[in-house]
Amino acid sequence: MGRKGRILKQWSVAILFIIALFSSSSFAKYSGGTGEPNTPYQIANVTDLMTLANDANDYNKYFIMTDDIDLDPNLPGNRVFTTAVIAPDINSSLSGFQGTKFTGSFDGNGYKIMNLRIDTAGASNYYLGLFGYINNSAAQVKNLGIVNAIIIGSSNSSNLGGLCGNNEYGTIKNCYATSSVTGYEDLGGLCGLNNDGKIYNCYVTSSVTGNHNLGGLCGSNYWWSTISDSYASGSVSGHDNLGGLCGYNSYSTINKCYATGQVNGESFDCGGLCGSNSYSTINKCYATGQVIGGYYSMYCGGLCGSNEKGQIQNCYATGSVSGGSYIGGLCGINGNISSDFVIKQCYASGYIYGKSNKGGFCGYNNGTVTGCFWDINASGISTSSGGTGLTTSQMKQQASFVGWDFVWETANGPNDIWAICQGVSYPKLAWQYMVGDSDSDKDVDFSDFAAFAGKWMQNDSTLYCGGSDLTGDGIIDIRDLAAFAENWLQKD
Repeated sequence: MGRKGRILKQWSVAILFIIALFSSSSFAKYSGGTGEPNTPYQIANVTDLMTLANDANDYNKYFIMTDDIDLDPNLPGNRVFTTAVIAPDINSSLSGFQGTKFTGSFDGNGYKIMNLRIDTAGASNYYLGLFGYINNSAAQVKNLGIVNAIIIGSSNSSNLGGLCGNNEYGTIKNCYATSSVTGYEDLGGLCGLNNDGKIYNCYVTSSVTGNHNLGGLCGSNYWWSTISDSYASGSVSGHDNLGGLCGYNSYSTINKCYATGQVNGESFDCGGLCGSNSYSTINKCYATGQVIGGYYSMYCGGLCGSNEKGQIQNCYATGSVSGGSYIGGLCGINGNISSDFVIKQCYASGYIYGKSNKGGFCGYNNGTVTGCFWDINASGISTSSGGTGLTTSQMKQQASFVGWDFVWETANGPNDIWAICQGVSYPKLAWQYMVGDSDSDKDVDFSDFAAFAGKWMQNDSTLYCGGSDLTGDGIIDIRDLAAFAENWLQKD
């Protein structure tokens, strides 16, 4: 090859190298990655997020955030959205979702999306949130924070949430949201409608305002859906089917969850945790928020407004409840025309006020209530449809709760569902405590070990009374060390 040929060849190689370099970096679609499971597309800024939002062909790909993203509309280039950011409904009619659903995986990687604003400006829009519609059993959103989201729907919009409007078949896990959501139906601080979907280990601080099926975390948990290990705080205000965690729980499960927010309802089915529990199960849950029903309201309870062919077990409610008719410390109404409704091993301790059909435990019971109790003194009422009334002193004694499965006893089962600080407080669910967590920071680490070691071979109160005794024998010894070691470096 001559000198001229060698020069041309060298230039060709250089040009190809430059093209390859620009193709892989300068002209990359996102900040990195290929969209495959092991090399997800990297979302590092608003531009990356909007690239995803605007390309429905990528809705089945894998994504991971590499930094916080601020969507504040006051920042240059940002705006107030009128639809969901990703997988929006492109038709505001009532004909159902019109658009491409998100079926991929979005890993927040511990980062957060801040100051999302969606305002429909009076239009009848549906499926509002960061994600409009999540769909597919393989679809997931995880490890993501939604901070200071404001979602404003119209007077008849539905399926609105800080993170998503509708989660159908998908999984949402390890996520949180601080949000304000306003609309009509199926509204939640995190998710509007969880439809045959799964929500695990999530929490919200939210304000939810609308009409029907409203919950602090999820408006409706519907059709074989699950909400587990999650909680909600904030307020819920509307007309009916209102709950501190979930407004309407139908053919689904809520497990190991709690709610602390106030619930304000004008009409039917208002509960501290769940408004209506229909053909569903609520297990190992509690609610502490106040439930305020309107003058003509019906079916208000500290935990659940109504239990319709459902099961509620191992739960408690401590918030006050007021309203019109069928007002109860735990449940407003258990059953209606059928007796196939079960509430077992639950208690209530909130103050009760109502015009008629009010009870310390249930306002009206036409089902089965087994091993359930309410505090006569705290509730201000000595009668109930279902349940057994106890004094405040009796409510703080383990012996009063016959048949309940407490830690450190085996006669009532091996599952250690309940724990109590004898003579000091009401029972709590054992999952509320982490064995070995002395400083209550939700992990077991060196600071906890230092506190534990400082009590070595000394008498101390139990974990459930704020002490270091992990086995219930009153002394810190090798048995407690074994229990401590089982949870070493665990996090809640």
